[in-house]
Amino acid sequence: MTPTRSAFLDALKSGTNGAILADGGIGSLIFQLTGRLASTEYTYEALNLRNPELIKSIHASNLAAGATVLTTNTFAANTVELTAAGVGDRVDEINRAAVEIARVAIANHRAEYQGAGATYFVIGSVGPGGRNVEAYTGQVDALIGAGVDAFLLETFTDIELAMQLTRSISGRPEAPRVIVHGALDPGVGEAQKWPVEPIEFVKMAAEAGASVAGINCVAPWAAAAFVSEAKGAPAVA
Repeated sequence: MTPTRSAFLDALKSGTNGAILADGGIGSLIFQLTGRLASTEYTYEALNLRNPELIKSIHASNLAAGATVLTTNTFAANTVELTAAGVGDRVDEINRAAVEIARVAIANHRAEYQGAGATYFVIGSVGPGGRNVEAYTGQVDALIGAGVDAFLLETFTDIELAMQLTRSISGRPEAPRVIVHGALDPGVGEAQKWPVEPIEFVKMAAEAGASVAGINCVAPWAAAAFVSEAKGAPAVA
């Protein structure tokens, strides 16, 4: 299948030094603002319905800091994790609300800063807790239906699941491009060893249909090492 043209990828390629600025971890900011850890009794993704203003304020702070890419508050918004939290019947609603909240935050930012001529994007966050591809079907359907500009599969340690999900999403003609990030921690000291070599991870991602491959939820030096070692991989776009 020939990938469709992507405004998000075009922006990424034309950004300063090939980069555009994305936001940070929503979960970390929710904890900072509420003092409550995510749990089955207090799932952060349900806040899209229960406290949308909180999520909107987080997006607003990221936009004010200069971000032009917002990730949705949907990291654990798959069927398995939402069912465990007692809201498994609201997968579609929670994911669609997350996209709408981000879009509203962007619209409000544009209205407040009328000189801001940047192009903004909303990408759908998908975390590793779904256990199998089927657990993500409702989430993926909802995020596509709500019009995300790309998918971000992030913090995956189960590389096979990440690649299966990448294939599943990228094989859908109506789906936007897929970014896949592995939580590939090589450790420290003499015992340092990648669970998957960076160049191999990028090749696997490209073969699975990803447009961008990377690393997250690791120390800065591990991220820098990943980029350095993956430079020889074929272009992924």
